[in-house]
Amino acid sequence: MIRTIKGIAFRFFQRNKFIALSSIISILLSVCLIITMAVFATNAKKTLEDEVKKLYGDMDLSVGYNIEQNKNINKVLLNNIEKINMVQKTSGVLVSHLKLDKIQAEIYTVGVENDYLSKSRYHFNKSLDSNNVIMNKGLAEALDLKVGQSLMIQDRSFTLIEVIEDLNAKGLTPDMLIITRSTVQELLFKKTGEQTEATYVLIKAKKDSDPISLANEIKMFDTDLRIDVAEEDDFLRSNIDSLTIFIIILSFLIITVTALLIISNFELYLYKYKYEFSIMRSIGATTKQMSKIIMIQSSLITIIGTLGGFLLSILCHQYLNIWLEELFSFAIPSAEFNYGIAIPIALISGILIQSFMLIPIYKSSKILPLKIIQQNEKIDFSYKKIRRNFGYGLFLISLLFICLGKVMPKTQTTGVVCLLIAAVLLLIGIYMLFPIYISSILTSILPIIRLFSGNVSFVAIKNLIPQVRKNTFVILTISAMMIIAVFGSVMLKTIQQNEVKYLKEQFPTTIVVKSRLGFDTMIDPAEIQRKIKKIGSVKNVSTSSTTAPAEIKGDNGFQLLNYSLANLKDMEKQGIIHLGVTDSNNMIVVSDKFLKEHDLKIGDEVVLGLYSEREQKVKTIDTMKIGASLENISGTDAYLDWNNTQFNNEFTKFNKMFITSIDQEKTIAELENIKKQYPELQINTFKQSLDKSTEMFYQRWAIFIVVMLVLLLCVMMGVFNTIANNIYSKRKEFAILRSISIDNKGLRKVILTQVNLYIFIGLVLGVIAGILMTLVVSLIDPGEISFNYLFILGIAASMLVMGNVVFIPISIKLARQKISLELTKDNT
Repeated sequence: MIRTIKGIAFRFFQRNKFIALSSIISILLSVCLIITMAVFATNAKKTLEDEVKKLYGDMDLSVGYNIEQNKNINKVLLNNIEKINMVQKTSGVLVSHLKLDKIQAEIYTVGVENDYLSKSRYHFNKSLDSNNVIMNKGLAEALDLKVGQSLMIQDRSFTLIEVIEDLNAKGLTPDMLIITRSTVQELLFKKTGEQTEATYVLIKAKKDSDPISLANEIKMFDTDLRIDVAEEDDFLRSNIDSLTIFIIILSFLIITVTALLIISNFELYLYKYKYEFSIMRSIGATTKQMSKIIMIQSSLITIIGTLGGFLLSILCHQYLNIWLEELFSFAIPSAEFNYGIAIPIALISGILIQSFMLIPIYKSSKILPLKIIQQNEKIDFSYKKIRRNFGYGLFLISLLFICLGKVMPKTQTTGVVCLLIAAVLLLIGIYMLFPIYISSILTSILPIIRLFSGNVSFVAIKNLIPQVRKNTFVILTISAMMIIAVFGSVMLKTIQQNEVKYLKEQFPTTIVVKSRLGFDTMIDPAEIQRKIKKIGSVKNVSTSSTTAPAEIKGDNGFQLLNYSLANLKDMEKQGIIHLGVTDSNNMIVVSDKFLKEHDLKIGDEVVLGLYSEREQKVKTIDTMKIGASLENISGTDAYLDWNNTQFNNEFTKFNKMFITSIDQEKTIAELENIKKQYPELQINTFKQSLDKSTEMFYQRWAIFIVVMLVLLLCVMMGVFNTIANNIYSKRKEFAILRSISIDNKGLRKVILTQVNLYIFIGLVLGVIAGILMTLVVSLIDPGEISFNYLFILGIAASMLVMGNVVFIPISIKLARQKISLELTKDNT
């Protein structure tokens, strides 16, 4: 006999194995998925940082000259670099080839300082003195040398103090000697009679300093300088950042859906045992004792599920890591399981899920015995009129916010916030009104169902109507899953299409080179254009400037026009624009959007002016003729020719180069050499950008599919469990139906009709709500949206098929039971 509160609580697991097991599995899968994704993203980020450090060490910049220039860093230049405010630490490196006497061959030799920049760059640990040497492992094995042994370099004795791993990274040769810089200077002076300070300088920038700006400032000392920037791959960095954001959002959704499913399970449990709870309250059980019973039950489920999810995530990391690397296209060599991330995430997930359980705990502990029984059998919603009015009110407020978001498109933050609020309020309004009207809708279609489907379906749905209130949560849970499926799939596919469209706008030619410094660049556009044109594989080059403000005269005075300077003749040769004239100096090329907004057409003449700060007014500069239009000019409204010196000011700096090539690979290789002189340049090709964009899309899509599969599995377990328990609780009613009107086949049809109706209503509601939410959110950035019908239909079909797979055996089993025994069954 059970005498304690704990005993009563543990009895739950004996009598409700499936509810307990499905809840535990839901938490286990959710926590495992969240931890696995978070650990992977963290390890990916760390791997990226480690790769950069392996290649560059702790330095931010490497400054020197190309070999063919026959120039070295002198003491004056080194002192000037050290005096720059953004520089924290410098370390000179002197590169040469010194003769190794044992093999009578010259070996690549690096003269370094004993500081952290040199040690991290070349990966050695021992401090050198004038008679010490460090070499790579391959060379030491070839010479059969071990640490502590001596060797002769340039007829001078050195002691080997350390052997480092072979360095095959970019810019390093397999065989290498490392000695002090002063020793290399001394040996070179003896060999050549020249005093050399350094071949290049390793530089560590101060915290929060921009390495590109620092590189630009150093270039001012000598434009021939080659500057390598220790930077991460932009695509990988942006990929990991977006991956992290995506994982955070999906994790929140997973936790929310999981928590709601567990609440649904507990609501079912509370329904089944509210009679027992009412008796317990009647014989003296206190509110605190009732709360403790449910708290023990829910806490144990959460703890077991969270711990199981944590352990499963370790196994997944151990055995699924290779699959994840292929899925996300990011290799993580020998990445360890990050307990520092996994443990806090597991704890936070468990706490959040358990926090949701306070809802059923509070509701069940506060209710009075008589109210328990009344509420258990209540088929209508309380405060129906208030709920209806509140729902309609939310709809109206949502429409108001939509209007506000549309009339304020230029105040981006305000417009976005208004539309997001509108989407949330719209969903809440739908969820408020749907339960109120679903019974009325089902009642109104009963005659149609009887006409087309017969009396059995009519009886099934009529018998379902009183249960709608109790099982509304089941329908809303299915709809919530479908909202995520619709919204997520539509957003991802629309983003993919927009990215392709954006890339086409960014790449009027197959190769585009861009400055990362914007208005801070010191590049001369004419000079860089001449250098690029010298490349044999380059057919033509055009440049454009950063965006500058001007004024265009209209019927209501001057209005703002953002323009960029460009080589219009070269652009015409490249097929970017079509002017049809030889003199482009007085021509302006505008976007189609600008033409429509100002009611202009090609051939019109427009008056342009610039705002004078000194005179505090717009001064007319010139009259231009609209020579052509483009569907969309990236980042600006119009192009003017570089020859328009009146518009060439402090705002019009070099920004982009559009390159037409007859051999893209060869051109890229040559551009990489030019980039060493101009480290601020970014070289991009349309194909590479499109491939990266597509790759990123499929990575996000893969994450979304994994999440949807887990959600689908969790929702199926929770919903099917709730519906199954609801069916079993109505066994007496089914037995009565069998005894007075329907046969075994009819009972199976009744059960499957009810099950499929629950699922179908949830799916339809979810699709409709998801489409409405998508349409509202899409107003933030108006454009064509794309629905992934195959994915949406696949999720819906999976839910319906699995529902029938699960409930056909249940319906057959119930139809075969003896009616006399079934009449004694209830809530079991």
